[in-house]
Amino acid sequence: MKTNDREILVLYNDGVVGRKVIALALSLSPHVKSFTFKEMGSSETQWSCLLHTLQLTPKDLMDKSSPYYQSQIRGRDFDEESWLSILCRSPELIRAPIVLRGSRAIVCAVPTDIYRLI
Repeated sequence: MKTNDREILVLYNDGVVGRKVIALALSLSPHVKSFTFKEMGSSETQWSCLLHTLQLTPKDLMDKSSPYYQSQIRGRDFDEESWLSILCRSPELIRAPIVLRGSRAIVCAVPTDIYRLI
């Protein structure tokens, strides 16, 4: 995924951290687009490209404290395609908002991580 250098794209799960990241993004640029992970409706190929940009694995994005993760995923070994399928079907497991600007992308564990894109 790639955006314009002047545009910020925020992907998030609905919650306090996501809304704070959007607010900080609006303070950095008037051109902000935001989508929840469910609204985005991405494919495994899009997730693969995004993970390549982030230089992370699908497991790195997961909220390991989630009850669903604990009961259904923890301790199991999946191949790359299966992890991507989990991301597509269960985006609520993603632990933090993802912000893209130009060809760069970061995971915002705390809202102020967005300043790393400047």
